[in-house]
Parts: sequence; C-alpha cells; structure tokens
Amino acid sequence: MGIIRLENNVKIRTFSPPPRGFDPLTASDVDLEKAGFPARPTDPKLLARYQRFFTRVKGKFQYIEPTFRVDPTKSTHTNKGAEMGAGTETYDNWSGGVVYAPSGQSFKWVQGDWVVPNVYAPAQNTWYYCANWIGLDGDGSGDVCQAGMICAVYQSGTSITRTIYPWHEWYPSSWVEITNLTINPGDLISMLICTQGAGSTTATIFFGNVTSGVSMSYEITAPGTTKLAGNSAEWIVETPMVNGALTQMPDYGEVFFSTCEGYLTNGNAVNGGTGNNINLVQNNKTLSTGTLITPTIIQCQYAG
Repeated sequence: MGIIRLENNVKIRTFSPPPRGFDPLTASDVDLEKAGFPARPTDPKLLARYQRFFTRVKGKFQYIEPTFRVDPTKSTHTNKGAEMGAGTETYDNWSGGVVYAPSGQSFKWVQGDWVVPNVYAPAQNTWYYCANWIGLDGDGSGDVCQAGMICAVYQSGTSITRTIYPWHEWYPSSWVEITNLTINPGDLISMLICTQGAGSTTATIFFGNVTSGVSMSYEITAPGTTKLAGNSAEWIVETPMVNGALTQMPDYGEVFFSTCEGYLTNGNAVNGGTGNNINLVQNNKTLSTGTLITPTIIQCQYAG
C-alpha cells in the first residue's frame, strides 16, 4: 500500500491485496480501508446493493496490486452541450446512456458489468479505437471521473493487430493505463466507482475480470482544483482522442452494460436505463447507437 506519483501530477493510492479468506461483507472498517474496498454504507438501500455486489465477487477473485503508466497520447473530452431531459442526446464521441441527479442530490457511486468486445477495422491501414467505460460527471459538468477498457485495432492486408487494456481518467488529468490486468475479448468485466458525492476529490475504483478471476482496487485523486459535481452517471462506448484528434469507431458489434445503477447521496438508486440514450454521430453519420433496453441494461451497437 502506498502513494504512487506519476508524470503530469497524477497521484494514485494503491492497496495491498487482502489476506486469503477476506470477506468484505464482514471485515472491519479498518481492514476494508487497508484493502482498498469501499466502506460498507449505513443506509439500508445502499448496504443491500453493496452486499449484492460483493456477494457476487467475494471468494472468486484473486486480488492483485495494480501498476500504472501514463499515456499522454490519449484523452477523452466531456459533453458540454448536453440537454438534460432531451430523451435522445447526440454527440461526436459518446454513445450509451446517461442519468441525471435530481435537484439537491448528487451521485456518489456508479456500477456496471459488460463483456469486452472483439473489434474489427472497417478499413485498411487505419487505427480504430473505442473505449467502453462507466463514469460520473462529464455530461455538462466540465469534468468526468471514468474507468473502463480501451479496444484498438489496425489491419493491413490479412494482418490484424488488436490492443485491449484497462484505464482510468479524471478529466482533465492524464489518461492512465493499468498495465498488469490482462483483458481479452469476451471477458466479463465488473466495475464500481465510489466517491462521497458532490465535492469529492478522491474516488475508489474497483476492477474485476469475472472471467479470469483477477481484480484490483485503488484510489485516484482529482486534478488541480477539480471537484466532483456528481450531476450525472454514464455507461458509454466512446471514440477517444489520440494525439489531439478524435478517432474513428471500429466495428465492435455490440456492448450490453448490465447492472447499470447510480447511487445518490441520499441512498437512493437511479437505474441507468431510466435516463437518456446517446447516439454517436460524426460528419452526419451515425457510427454507434445507445438503446435503453431495461431499467438496468443499456445496449451500445455499432452502426457505421
């Protein structure tokens, strides 16, 4: 356990893997903190969801301490033009779903599970990128605390190169790659981002590869004077920025985000499928759509 300081003023707190037999449902608050697990909520509704999440994952995962690398070539950008309550929102970089916090409340947690897609290049000799992630803020707030997977593909003739790795970013800080959590197409990912709600300057991220059984948790710090607004929660497939330019979307087929839930500071849950869907449109062409399948399932589908 310790503080890692990376270039570009990125600060991350890591935690030692918990001992064999560690049970987050019964461990003390001190032991939870040492292992990098979010504290058990006192609110009965949040506690029930906490118990459901960790009942599912406890005992299966091999916890490891993460290692990191700053990638200055990649970044996201927020959606400052969001129209709350628009039903369907359209952006040049996001597709998926978003929910907004009611007046006087803010989001403190966001949860999501999904299967990592196998991506294909629509054309030869061009890199294509899609990031699939969950996050807080970003839809009109000027910052976004997000974590997920990046999937990239390049094809030249019959040769295909694919890159997949987990990452996080608290925009406008740097994009950070997690270098020791192996991810393959078809892996089921379970993720949880925990904060204290509006005003938070730290967030705990829990990554779990349900397929391989490997997981990790760590704490990130907001950049500069940035503080969480907690105004929105998202489940997104995105085309990120690479070297300052917006990338093109690969053919990723579809991604189903399940267990799409955001948790408010008052203890209530807001299901991701009850908000707005987002379609990704570049140069007047729809490349990826977001569909609210059920209150807790959001589908992103390639449409290029």
